Amino acid sequence: MLYLRPNILGRFCLNLVGFLAINSIFSLNAQGPDSFFSNGRNIQVDTLNASIEKMMEEVGVPGMSFAVIEEGEIAFFETYGVKEEGKSDPIDKNTVFTGCSLSKNYLAFIAHQLVDEGLLELDRPVYTYLENERLEHDPRYKLVTPRMILSHSSGIEHWYNRNVVDTLEIIVEPGTKFLYSAEGYLYLAKAIEKILGQSYEEYITERLISPLGLKNTYLKHQDGIPDNFAVGHLMLKGNITWNNELPEAASGNHFTAEDYAKMLTALFDTSIFSKKRIKDLTTPIVSMGNNKLSYGPGFVLYESGEEVIVEHGGDWPGYKNLIFYSPQKQRGFVMLTNSDRGKWMAERLSEWTVGIDVSPLCDHVFVLYDQYPSPAIDLLNFLEENGKEALLDSLETLKGEGNLSYNTLSALGPFVFERIGDLKTQEILLNMGKAMFPDSAFMYEAKANLDIKLFDFVSAVENLKKANELENGNWYLEKQIKDCENELADLVRRQDNLTKISKNGEVLLEAEDYNAHRGVQIEPTTDEGGGKNLGYIDSNDWVDYKVEVEQGGEYEVTFRIASVNGWGQFDFRSDGKILTIIDIPKTNGWQNFTSVSGKIVLKPGIQTLRLFAHTGGFNINWIKLSYLRQNEN
Repeated sequence: MLYLRPNILGRFCLNLVGFLAINSIFSLNAQGPDSFFSNGRNIQVDTLNASIEKMMEEVGVPGMSFAVIEEGEIAFFETYGVKEEGKSDPIDKNTVFTGCSLSKNYLAFIAHQLVDEGLLELDRPVYTYLENERLEHDPRYKLVTPRMILSHSSGIEHWYNRNVVDTLEIIVEPGTKFLYSAEGYLYLAKAIEKILGQSYEEYITERLISPLGLKNTYLKHQDGIPDNFAVGHLMLKGNITWNNELPEAASGNHFTAEDYAKMLTALFDTSIFSKKRIKDLTTPIVSMGNNKLSYGPGFVLYESGEEVIVEHGGDWPGYKNLIFYSPQKQRGFVMLTNSDRGKWMAERLSEWTVGIDVSPLCDHVFVLYDQYPSPAIDLLNFLEENGKEALLDSLETLKGEGNLSYNTLSALGPFVFERIGDLKTQEILLNMGKAMFPDSAFMYEAKANLDIKLFDFVSAVENLKKANELENGNWYLEKQIKDCENELADLVRRQDNLTKISKNGEVLLEAEDYNAHRGVQIEPTTDEGGGKNLGYIDSNDWVDYKVEVEQGGEYEVTFRIASVNGWGQFDFRSDGKILTIIDIPKTNGWQNFTSVSGKIVLKPGIQTLRLFAHTGGFNINWIKLSYLRQNEN
C-alpha cells in the first residue's frame, strides 16, 4: 500500500500549490512584454509557463501548443515540452499537431462562407447539390441538409462499416437526434467540391489557408511533410502518429494552436461573416442528451451565465485537443496536445487564463475525463510502477475513504484496461463502478460493451436495458439491445450446427457456418465461388465448429486464407488439444485468397474444432477436411 497515504497528502499539496500558483500568475501591473491581458487580469507569462510545465509533468503530457484569444485577437501563444517522450527535440511555435475532429471546423468555415455568398443553403437537401450512391438505398437520405450535417443530426452513422459491413447507413430519422457523424462531413465536403468545381484541398487552401496566412496548416501528412510534427502518446506507454496520404475533411488536418486560433477568430468576425451567420453558429439545433449542452451548425454549445460558449474537441489515440470560445466576449483558448491525457488540463488552463467555466464539458458523458489535480493521475502512474493488482487494492481503499469519484473511475475504466488487454480487471473495475454509482447509465453501458466482447449477451442485454431505463429511452441503446437479442437468437440457432464427416470422406466447412466465435465478422467475399468469408480476425479471436467424425485417422486440413501483411499465426485444435499450427501467408490483399494445408489426426465421434488466432490480421473463407489414412498410433 505504498500509494495511498502519501499521495492523498500529495494531492492536497497539489491543490495548495495550484491555489498559490493561480494567485501568483496575476498582477496589477500594466501589460508589458512579460505579460498579457485576459478576463480582466494581467497574466504574468513566466509564472503561467512555470505552472503549465509543472502540470504537464505531473499529468504526463509530453507536449502542447496553446493559444489564448482576447478581444478577437491572439493575446498569447506558447508551446511546451517535446515532440516525443524520451527525446530532446522540443516543441516550437512551428510544430504541427494532428487536429483530429477540429478539422471539421475548417469545413464549417467554408460552408458558412458559401451561405453568405448565396452558393449554399443550410436547409436545402444535400442530394440536390450532389447525389450519394452509398446512401441512395435509404430514401431518407434525401431529407439530409447541410445544417443537419454540421450539427451532427443527419442520422448518418459515424463511420462506414461501424454497423452493417459494406453499407453506409442512416441510423436515425434525419433531423431528430444527435448522432456524431464523420461520414456526414465527408458527404458535405464532396457536395461543396461539386458546387465550387474544386477539390477539398483546393478550396480550403484558396478560401481559408491562404487568405488567413495559416503558415503551419497542412491537409495531409505524408512523406515527412510536415517534418516538424508532434508524435502522439497513448494513455499508457506507446507512441503513435496519424499519417494520412490524402486530405480527410472530417479529421485529417494538421496545424498549430496559433493557426487554429486565427481560423476561429475569423469565423466569428463580423467583418468577414454576416451577423446572421454568427448568430446561426450559436443557435442550438439538437440536444446532446444533456440539459446544458446542444449542437449548433459547427460547434457544441452551452450557456454560461448570459453568454453562449462554443466548444469542439479533437480525439485520436495519442492526441487530445480542445477549444473553448465566447463569441460575445471574443475570448477563448486552443489547446493541442500529443497525449491521451491532454484534456485533463483543460480546467486549470482556463482558470489560469480566460476564466471560462469548462466544467460542463469536463463532466459530460461524451467526454468523461478527470481534471488536474486528480486521483486518476496518481493512479495511472501507480499502475505503471506497481501493476494492476496493487492498483485494485488502492482503488478499494480509496472507495472506503470516499475519495473515488465517478470521473476518476471513468478515466481509469475501459480505455485503460483495454490498452493492457486485461478484460478481467476491466470487469472488476466496472462492477465496482456499477455498485458505487447505481444511477449512472454510463457504467451500465460500459459493462454491457465488455459483456459483448466476452460474448455474454444475456448480461449485455440486462445492462443495456438498465442504462436505457436510466436515460429514459435512448435510440442508440435500444438499437444495441436489439442487436444483442439478435446475437442471442443467432447463437441459439447455431448451437445445432453439426457437420458430419463420412467414412473415407471429404467435407468443406464454410467459415461463416460456425457454432460460436469471439471477435470475427461475416462479410461478402470475391473469392472463387462467392458467398461470405470471416474477417476482422484479431489476436486471441476464435471460431468453433462442431463436427461428427465417422472414421478417426489422419486428415489433410486446408484453409482458404487472405492477409495483407501475412504476419499472423493460428492453431487448429479439437476439444482443447492443438492439432496443427498454421503461419499466415502474405497475400497482399484482404480478398486475395490462397490455400494453406497441414496434417492432423482426428478422433472418431462428435467434437468441437476451434481455430484460435495467436496473432491476427487475416480473413478465412473455408476449411476443407480430407481423410488420408488410419492413424498408425
